Amino acid sequence: MKLIPESDTGVALAAGAFTLLLFLLGIAIVSATSPTGVGRFELVGFGVGFGLFIGIYFLSMSADRLLKGDDKEQ
Repeated sequence: MKLIPESDTGVALAAGAFTLLLFLLGIAIVSATSPTGVGRFELVGFGVGFGLFIGIYFLSMSADRLLKGDDKEQ
């Protein structure tokens, strides 16, 4: 198993996984240090915002692959 990705897609997926890890760590830190914790409203807002961010991230990664002609299906 290789730990260092060699392709652009592998690097992008590793960056996305790292971003997800940081998001979850941030939510855990905020919920532990905030006197009131993280309520449902805030958690839904964080989740929707993060989901939009990751969706755009993967959409741009797919568009980049399509424009470069790296799509293996063709």
